[in-house]
Amino acid sequence: DYFDIVKNPMDLSTIKRKLDTGQYQEPWQYVDDIWLMFNNAWLYNRKTSRVYKYCSKLAEVFEQEIDPVMQSLGYCCGRK
Repeated sequence: DYFDIVKNPMDLSTIKRKLDTGQYQEPWQYVDDIWLMFNNAWLYNRKTSRVYKYCSKLAEVFEQEIDPVMQSLGYCCGRK
Protein backbone atom coordinates (compact mmCIF):
# COMPACT_ATOMS: atom_id res chain seq x y z
CA ASP A 1 0.00 0.00 0.00
CA TYR A 2 3.05 2.30 0.14
CA PHE A 3 2.64 3.52 -3.44
CA ASP A 4 -1.07 4.16 -2.88
CA ILE A 5 -0.16 6.55 -0.06
CA VAL A 6 3.17 7.97 -1.25
CA LYS A 7 2.75 9.47 -4.71
CA ASN A 8 6.35 10.69 -5.19
CA PRO A 9 8.74 8.17 -3.61
CA MET A 10 12.28 9.22 -2.72
CA ASP A 11 15.04 7.37 -0.86
CA LEU A 12 18.70 7.79 0.03
CA SER A 13 19.94 5.45 -2.70
CA THR A 14 18.14 7.52 -5.36
CA ILE A 15 19.53 10.74 -3.88
CA LYS A 16 23.06 9.27 -3.87
CA ARG A 17 22.70 8.10 -7.48
CA LYS A 18 21.49 11.56 -8.51
CA LEU A 19 24.47 13.14 -6.72
CA ASP A 20 26.94 10.69 -8.27
CA THR A 21 25.60 11.24 -11.79
CA GLY A 22 25.34 15.02 -11.57
CA GLN A 23 21.57 15.15 -11.90
CA TYR A 24 21.24 17.99 -9.40
CA GLN A 25 21.69 21.27 -11.26
CA GLU A 26 21.38 23.44 -8.16
CA PRO A 27 21.35 22.94 -4.37
CA TRP A 28 17.58 23.28 -3.94
CA GLN A 29 17.00 20.16 -6.03
CA TYR A 30 19.03 18.10 -3.57
CA VAL A 31 17.43 19.73 -0.53
CA ASP A 32 13.95 19.24 -2.00
CA ASP A 33 14.61 15.52 -2.50
CA ILE A 34 15.80 15.16 1.10
CA TRP A 35 12.66 16.88 2.43
CA LEU A 36 10.50 14.79 0.08
CA MET A 37 12.04 11.66 1.59
CA PHE A 38 11.32 12.91 5.13
CA ASN A 39 7.77 13.96 4.22
CA ASN A 40 7.08 10.56 2.68
CA ALA A 41 8.29 8.81 5.83
CA TRP A 42 6.10 11.02 8.01
CA LEU A 43 3.12 10.48 5.73
CA TYR A 44 3.40 6.70 5.56
CA ASN A 45 4.47 5.80 9.10
CA ARG A 46 2.52 6.22 12.31
CA LYS A 47 3.68 8.95 14.68
CA THR A 48 4.35 6.31 17.33
CA SER A 49 6.59 4.20 15.07
CA ARG A 50 10.37 4.08 15.32
CA VAL A 51 10.69 5.03 11.66
CA TYR A 52 8.66 8.21 12.22
CA LYS A 53 10.67 9.13 15.32
CA TYR A 54 14.04 8.41 13.67
CA CYS A 55 12.96 10.40 10.63
CA SER A 56 12.09 13.34 12.85
CA LYS A 57 15.49 13.24 14.53
CA LEU A 58 17.34 12.90 11.23
CA ALA A 59 15.35 15.80 9.76
CA GLU A 60 16.28 17.93 12.76
CA VAL A 61 19.97 17.14 12.30
CA PHE A 62 19.74 17.69 8.54
CA GLU A 63 18.17 21.11 9.02
CA GLN A 64 20.89 22.14 11.48
CA GLU A 65 23.61 20.99 9.09
CA ILE A 66 22.14 22.19 5.78
CA ASP A 67 21.20 25.71 6.93
CA PRO A 68 24.80 27.00 7.16
CA VAL A 69 25.69 25.28 3.87
CA MET A 70 22.76 26.89 2.06
CA GLN A 71 23.53 30.25 3.70
CA SER A 72 27.13 30.04 2.48
CA LEU A 73 25.71 29.57 -1.03
CA GLY A 74 23.58 32.70 -0.69
CA TYR A 75 20.28 31.10 0.28
CA CYS A 76 18.31 31.80 3.44
CA CYS A 77 18.16 28.32 4.84
CA GLY A 78 17.62 24.66 4.08
CA ARG A 79 13.84 24.94 3.75
CA LYS A 80 11.72 26.85 1.29
